[in-house]
Amino acid sequence: MRNAAEAARRTGPAVERVLTRLTRSQARIAELVCRGWTNPQIAKELGMTIRTVELHLTATYRTLGATGRACLKGLLAGSLGKG
Repeated sequence: MRNAAEAARRTGPAVERVLTRLTRSQARIAELVCRGWTNPQIAKELGMTIRTVELHLTATYRTLGATGRACLKGLLAGSLGKG
């Protein structure tokens, strides 16, 4: 996924409303979380610190009203594909 808008175009209007509320980094991290990646794996892949990943996730949870990873996965279930 290159950005939130690209993912939204692939997934439909309901998910579009969710993903377009996130920054590009937040959307990318949300995608990786939904694929089961850990914070250290995400940090290494994206070239950022674990703390930066945590901060992006916290902002994502706040923006979407999610209470954690499981809730985030539920909100985006099926919208980002599998893999």
